[in-house]
Amino acid sequence: MRAWLAAPQFAESRLVLVVPDGALHTAPLVGLVRTAQTEQPGRLVLVHVDESGASCCPPCWPPASPKWRYGTARCSCPV
Repeated sequence: MRAWLAAPQFAESRLVLVVPDGALHTAPLVGLVRTAQTEQPGRLVLVHVDESGASCCPPCWPPASPKWRYGTARCSCPV
């Protein structure tokens, strides 16, 4: 993530990270991303997806908020 944020070719891009909703093993990653979001506002988006969210059509894409939750054919913000 640090290399991506530093790469000049991605300076105007947004990185979207998708993590399973409520999965304890992703807590360190979520914490890291949330810290990086404060240092790089608008560059990182964290999307929490439940089991049904993987097939959810994202009608509200692209996300304007840095945190999203997809699942059960719905998307909501903020997480």
